[in-house]
Amino acid sequence: MKDEEISSQEQVFDQILDLRFNYSQNEALEYALQFTEFHDVLMISYTMGELAVELDDYELAIKILSNLIDQSYIQENGWFLDCAYILRSYSYAKIGMVAEARSDMNQEIIQ
Repeated sequence: MKDEEISSQEQVFDQILDLRFNYSQNEALEYALQFTEFHDVLMISYTMGELAVELDDYELAIKILSNLIDQSYIQENGWFLDCAYILRSYSYAKIGMVAEARSDMNQEIIQ
């Protein structure tokens, strides 16, 4: 990864975190959505999933986290995979989809 790409990526994450921690979750989510194709898809997808949950938009969270799960398998990234399953399970449970929530909690994660 080039130095300017790293710097730019850090700036994107800094802006997302600044918005998020200043209680502007909607703006943080909208900002993050602009960069899903250009930066670390796993980290941005995870952050967007968290933001959607914080905003009680569980359907959006499930959609984002499902994509994160797919991408985590492709990249063999167990950390994001674990986090995505837990957060998606929570989202399923919040909208009454108990079977799906339990299924996510029973997934075997790559090592």
